Amino acid sequence: MSISVTGTSSGRLAGIARRLADGLGLLATPVLLVLAALVARDGSDMAGMVGMAEPSALGGMAGMYLVMAVFHAGPWLRLAGRKDFR
Repeated sequence: MSISVTGTSSGRLAGIARRLADGLGLLATPVLLVLAALVARDGSDMAGMVGMAEPSALGGMAGMYLVMAVFHAGPWLRLAGRKDFR
């Protein structure tokens, strides 16, 4: 079963949903970078709590957040590649 979005209110709703999805896609990378910076600054990895050697600032959760930010950077790259962006 398919749903048609040719009506005025449903077409408008589809446009709003598309813009919301685009905005959420752009929000992921900055949020993940902030989380990586906060975790790296606080150094709140479990290894330091149990007496092990102090971990690297980019290891553990901070490193994971950085990798996730890189994987979610696609919407930013598409935005920067648009001709009307500049």
